[in-house]
Amino acid sequence: MSSATPSTAYEPLTWRQSPALHFGLLGAGAGVLLLAAIAFPATALVRRLRGAPTHPRAARAARTTAVVAGLIAAALAAALAAVVADGNAMMEAVPLGSPLLTTVTVLGAALVPLTLGVVAGAIAAWLRGWWNITGRILFTVTAAGAVAMASMLLQYRLVGAPFDWLTW
Repeated sequence: MSSATPSTAYEPLTWRQSPALHFGLLGAGAGVLLLAAIAFPATALVRRLRGAPTHPRAARAARTTAVVAGLIAAALAAALAAVVADGNAMMEAVPLGSPLLTTVTVLGAALVPLTLGVVAGAIAAWLRGWWNITGRILFTVTAAGAVAMASMLLQYRLVGAPFDWLTW
């Protein structure tokens, strides 16, 4: 097989560089965060309606952080889908800029510190014994989803200032 440009050389991607893995992590992270944004308020409402005692303030703050991260992840996924829906428009938007692409980077920049908050909440949940074992496991899965999504946003430089320096 000959190439039109014989100076071009292609190298196989490693498994860590696979776009399928990256899209899977991005989708799984967004899905887990979206489920958290729906499930955590629903379970809090059920607890309130049953008259169960409330959780400590720090545990409620951790769950609120996860809910906000889930809402931002849903908005980010929708904005990212809108950006990549038209390949020609996307190729113009990258060098010329667009409000939608700016929205993606701003939401990405908002998700990074929230991810740190969710991870801190998961660690505190295990150390302080918040919730039952199922709740702690589900919150840890939520934290893993946030880390997966944030790492892919950083990998593809979809975060705006002040987190530009975190990309590798």
